[in-house]
Amino acid sequence: MEKYIDKGLVRQRFSKARHTYSDNAVIQKHIAEQMNNIIKRFASQTRKNNVLEIGCGTGLFTRIFLKDSTVNKFIMNDICEEMEYQIHELLSENSSFLPGDAETIELPENQDMIISCSAIQWFENPIGFLNGCRKKLTDSGILAISTFAPDNFREIASVNSSMLRYIDVETIRDALTEYYDIIYSGEERICLYFNSPEDVLRHLKKTGVNGIKKEKWTRKELNSFITRYKELFSTENDMVTLTYNPIYIICKKKNHEEK
Repeated sequence: MEKYIDKGLVRQRFSKARHTYSDNAVIQKHIAEQMNNIIKRFASQTRKNNVLEIGCGTGLFTRIFLKDSTVNKFIMNDICEEMEYQIHELLSENSSFLPGDAETIELPENQDMIISCSAIQWFENPIGFLNGCRKKLTDSGILAISTFAPDNFREIASVNSSMLRYIDVETIRDALTEYYDIIYSGEERICLYFNSPEDVLRHLKKTGVNGIKKEKWTRKELNSFITRYKELFSTENDMVTLTYNPIYIICKKKNHEEK
């Protein structure tokens, strides 16, 4: 069932986790490195006079990307205004921060590349947003994203119904092909191991990705979650699992008149 995204709650949770995010975002760092490697492999020849990043967060992907890319004008967007302080050393005459909800603010035009790493799963209409990005790209401009597919946090989805609605890579590919040529698409399944379900919840809190449910659990609800999680997802050595299912898509804007 599709869940309503409370943007205010998302902003609050990520803002609160901004000081603990980098130390706990192990998978997000892996995704950022993979994303950068895929861009280098499939879009290295793309002109990068103007680049826009959507959902820069604490700058985890941003720093990796900028080490390997020379960009004349780089704009970093995030829904949390406080993230400007997390990326302050990246700001310069040629690099700026654009706060606000990317789905509602006016984004800059004539971008050679629009990139987004682990962000659009929080959007109300991610596919509509991605297709709309074509209007902000130059001819043959590149759209490069990573997000998450339906197996992401499958353990939590099995125990608790309050989860994001993730979209599979095939659906995103098919939706983008009207306006883009797909250069690359792929996905991974990565399993983390924790000592307990409580450690899983602490991990999610410290990375800010628990931003869909506002109400606090009662002790009874928490105990039920812990018991069920252990029953379903304990390993032979008494650990519990948490699955990440990142997907990556690189595409190029088609050069035809817009319908």
